[in-house]
Amino acid sequence: MKSGYGLIFVSGCCWGFMGLFMKSLNEMGSTPMLTSFFRAGFAALFVGLFCLLFHGKEAFKLKKSLFAFAAISGMIGVVIFNICYNLAVMRVGVAVAAVLLYTSPIFTCILSMIVFKEKITPNKYLAIAINICGCFLTVTNGVIKLEHLSLFGIACGVMAGFTMSCMTILVKIGTDRGANPVAFSFYGFATAAVVLLFVSRPWAAEAGLISPKYLVLALLLGLISTATPYILYSTGISMVDSMSKVPVVCSVETVVAACVGFVYFDELFGIWKVVGIFLVLFSIVISNYSISKKPV
Repeated sequence: MKSGYGLIFVSGCCWGFMGLFMKSLNEMGSTPMLTSFFRAGFAALFVGLFCLLFHGKEAFKLKKSLFAFAAISGMIGVVIFNICYNLAVMRVGVAVAAVLLYTSPIFTCILSMIVFKEKITPNKYLAIAINICGCFLTVTNGVIKLEHLSLFGIACGVMAGFTMSCMTILVKIGTDRGANPVAFSFYGFATAAVVLLFVSRPWAAEAGLISPKYLVLALLLGLISTATPYILYSTGISMVDSMSKVPVVCSVETVVAACVGFVYFDELFGIWKVVGIFLVLFSIVISNYSISKKPV
C-alpha cells in the first residue's frame, strides 16, 4: 500500500511541472482548449504505447461496462474539468481558481464514504484541513484579490475540484473491477482527445501557431506532465485502500509548481508561501499516521 502512495506522490511532482509547458504554449498564442486537445492527444499516444510495450495487447481488453467507466472518466476528468477550470480562471482569476480547485480533498472524502464506505479517521480530517490551508497559502502567498468575484466563476472552480474527485473515484472503481489501470487511462484520454478535437478545432487555429516548437512543447506536456503522472497515479490508486488520502498526497503538485514558478518565472516566494509549502508537506505526513502515531 505504501508503494501506491509513493507512486501518487511522484505523480503529483510531475503535475507540478505542467505550468512550465502550459505557460509557454499560452505565450505562443495557444487557447486553453487547443492546449487541452494536444495534451490529451499526446497523452493517449504515450499511455497507449506504454501499455502495449509493458502490459501487452491483452491489457486493452476491457468489459463493456469498464469501457463506459473509462470514457466517463475521460469526459469528467479531462474535458469537463478543463472547461470548468478555464471558465473559473477567466471569471475569478488564476489564484482564486487554483484555491477553489483544491476543494477536491473534501469531495474525495465525501465520495469515499458514500462509494467505498471508507471510515474517515480524525487524522484524515485534520490532514485535509491543513492541506487546504497549505494549498491556499502556497498558491496565493497569503494575498487574494476579491474585487471582481463572480458567483459563476466560483461555481466553475468548485466544479473543477469536484470533477477531479470524480475522476479519482472512477479510476478506483474501474481498477477494483479488474481493469488494467494504464489501459483505463488510455481509453479515458482517447475519449477526451476525440471530444476536444471538435471543441478546439485545431484546423481553424491561427496560421503559423501550430509550429514545430509548439508541437515539441505540447509533446513534452503530454509526456512529462500528463502521460507519466497518470500512469503512476492510476497504478497507485489501484494499490491503495484509503481514497481520502489520495488528493492530500498528490497535493505535493502545489509545492513543485511554486518552486517551478520561482526558478523559471521569477515568481515571488514570500514567507506565507513557505508556510504553505510546509503545511502541504506536513499534511501529507500526518495523513499516513493515526493519532497514536502508528502508520495506517
